[in-house]
Amino acid sequence: MIKIELTPEDVKCEAAKRILQVAPLHVQQNDAALLQELLEKGSENWTDENRSDYETIKSRRNEINRLRSVSNKLEQKPIPFDFQNDVYWSDE
Repeated sequence: MIKIELTPEDVKCEAAKRILQVAPLHVQQNDAALLQELLEKGSENWTDENRSDYETIKSRRNEINRLRSVSNKLEQKPIPFDFQNDVYWSDE
């Protein structure tokens, strides 16, 4: 019998892969820079384009946070053998 031990690091790697599919690092960096600009500008001075940018960034960030939350739950023992299956990572 072969025993495979899954670790929290295995789950973290899967989460990282999925997060990068949502937003590669350069997109996350650009989002952070734009959010800083928007913060300095003040929401009362935002254009429609600024509001749209903010909503897009917020949506991406929410998805990243959701994936991190799923990862945190999956990292608890016992880690399901098929933890990479989309069923564990869906938002339902």
